[in-house]
Amino acid sequence: MKQFDRELDVDRLTGLPNLFSIIRDLKHTPPRESGLMVAFDLTNFAQVNQVHGETVGDCVIQVAATSLRESCTLHDADSHLYRIGGDEFLACLPGTDREEMQSFVESASERFSDQLQIASLPQVSIRHSAVLYPFEAKTLAAALVRLYLTMRTAKEEKDQIFSPQGDLGLEHLVDRLLGRFEETLLQLHETREVALTDAISGLANHRAGESALTSLTNRYIETKQEFSVLFVDGDNLKVYNEQLGYDGGNTMIRHLGKSIASSVREDDRVCRWFSGDEFMILLPNTDRQEAYKIANRLRRRVISAFAGWPHPVTISVGVASCPEDGSDPHELVKKAANANVKAKRLGKNRVV
Repeated sequence: MKQFDRELDVDRLTGLPNLFSIIRDLKHTPPRESGLMVAFDLTNFAQVNQVHGETVGDCVIQVAATSLRESCTLHDADSHLYRIGGDEFLACLPGTDREEMQSFVESASERFSDQLQIASLPQVSIRHSAVLYPFEAKTLAAALVRLYLTMRTAKEEKDQIFSPQGDLGLEHLVDRLLGRFEETLLQLHETREVALTDAISGLANHRAGESALTSLTNRYIETKQEFSVLFVDGDNLKVYNEQLGYDGGNTMIRHLGKSIASSVREDDRVCRWFSGDEFMILLPNTDRQEAYKIANRLRRRVISAFAGWPHPVTISVGVASCPEDGSDPHELVKKAANANVKAKRLGKNRVV
């Protein structure tokens, strides 16, 4: 979870802490020492993207980040640099007055220009604006708005600083925030997909299966809608692992998962369980008799799907149903697993 938190707080392109980090660092643990909060942006950056392409533009942003980060480190080890978004950065310089800031900005600008030249990138310059902290404004939000009010640019046509106008500054700040929220939602979605997906089969994993099973039991309590659970286990993974190696075993698991998933109904849920070639199938609105028929149909389809494989692939299936076998999710899984064990003992390739 800590790694996930860091990913949300870090800008993907530059590796710098992002706008969420500013909120975390300055709102919740504001600097004790007075200093300056300096905002930077690049002149004519939109033109770089238009003329040279976004790939070159990204390189310019990375050079700007490196130059500013090096300048901050040389200025003061306790300085912090953030990427707000686009071509905009924010530096917090503790113990720095405006005269020292000017020297810092000149040094950073020179370093940035030199590194652009070394990398054979288009020349753009850095522009800045600053507010004092403890904030001249009463809150972090007010301080950020004040910075934006002094730095707005018309990048589509001419690169000139607007005179402070509240609507433009607030609109831009909200636009940046919305952009960060959109990125965060995307990362949350990606992380959720990874957390709930089995890496080998590509199916939902046991965590997702447990969540879906809990939802079905809760729905039963509310609506009395019955459902069934199929505990599916392949009968010959050991042969594949021993004769074809674990890669061969994983290939069999992957294809078995696809075969199962393609054979169930639209509303049924399939997940890979804890290990090996174990799978759990949840059948909403399905009684035990219907679940038994579905399990046998699935068993026959697996035989057909793997007819040409080096070794026969079959499955044993244990069935448990709610409410016949109870409504506790853990008890249902246990009963389905026990039925699966019985199917194995009776000779495999069968439903119990």
